[in-house]
Amino acid sequence: MVIRFFLRFSTSYGQSIVLKYRKADSGNENDFSELRMHYHSAEFWHAEIETALKDTFEYHYCIEQGGSIQTDNWKYRQVCLKE
Repeated sequence: MVIRFFLRFSTSYGQSIVLKYRKADSGNENDFSELRMHYHSAEFWHAEIETALKDTFEYHYCIEQGGSIQTDNWKYRQVCLKE
C-alpha cells in the first residue's frame, strides 16, 4: 500500500520538511523513521511511503535547516490501516 502525504506549508529559504513516522504501539517514543518531503509546488510538500502495515501508525512533521531539526513540536497524528 502506498500512502501519500501532502502538506500545505510555506518554508523559508534553506528549510525542508521531514516526515517522522512509526508504528503506534512500538513502545519506544524515539523509534521513528524519517523521510524528507519533496517540494511539490509553491504551496505544497509531498512524500510517499510504501507499507505492508495493517495497523495504526503515528506521524508528524518537522522543519529541517542546515542538516538539523529546527522545529519538532507539531502535533502527532494517527492513521489506522485496515484490510
